[in-house]
Amino acid sequence: MLDCKLLLSLTILRSYPTYTPILLRAVELWYHDPNVTTPILKLFAELAQNRSQRLVFDVSSPNGILLFREISKIISSYGSRVLTMGDLPKDQVYRMKLKGMSICFSMLKAALCGGYVNFGVFCLYGDNALDDALNTFVKMLLSIPQNDLLDYPKLSQTYYFLLEALAQDHMNFISSLEPQVFLYILSSISEGLTALDTMVCTGCCATLDHIVTYIFRRLSKVTKKRPNQTPDSENILRILEVQPDIFRQMLSTVLNIIMFEDCRNQWSMSRPLLGLILLNEEVRFSLTFSSTNIAGTLGTTAV
Repeated sequence: MLDCKLLLSLTILRSYPTYTPILLRAVELWYHDPNVTTPILKLFAELAQNRSQRLVFDVSSPNGILLFREISKIISSYGSRVLTMGDLPKDQVYRMKLKGMSICFSMLKAALCGGYVNFGVFCLYGDNALDDALNTFVKMLLSIPQNDLLDYPKLSQTYYFLLEALAQDHMNFISSLEPQVFLYILSSISEGLTALDTMVCTGCCATLDHIVTYIFRRLSKVTKKRPNQTPDSENILRILEVQPDIFRQMLSTVLNIIMFEDCRNQWSMSRPLLGLILLNEEVRFSLTFSSTNIAGTLGTTAV
């Protein structure tokens, strides 16, 4: 493994794009061997990082798009093959499978937030690189038990950071997911809200805020256009039909953490509160009624 790391470190500045097909082929052949896949995935993760704005291309340069294509290829290739691995011993799951997935999550997050790719170009020219990477991420996510997402700190951080990036800039993709996939994501967010890692908890709050804000805006638009009709233009809106109490439960979770636990990041926990309250009409009306009664009582007392 040290020899492989040394080889990759020596060729990191000269490998793209001449030798990337060789690295891609190595992942395809030895996807089951972390001694091969881990250094290669880490190499691509480093290439995707835009630390100190080192990846600056001209406006007309295609280099950012070409780099993301290579990143998409390595994620799709590794993800599709690692999913074919059968059951593994508990003590080997992270090394053989979850560690590589975690690096892929980190790699994709770095590419999405790097600022060197115009992702609208892929749809405009019919390029599936972005869709392939995102769909592979979903497949890998669904293969991971929810308990493992929080049991392994590095995996939980890379997953929740990537999820926050998707909720911030790629809600159109999240809104197109099947209801059961979206419910899995919401369930993982609910678990992350109670995580001991403050960074994970903060990321979950930001992600939940983006999601509930998007849903409320979509519901408002649909209600204005088609009053008294059930919105069905997006899969994400069908969640309100399949699981009408899902956001009420999440509101209850957030309020319980703020009021009854030693909450170290109250500002972050308060971010999704408004959206959650607006999505729960009964809670909104009860709060409005309570506020009116309090105001009336204070007015009477003052008189």
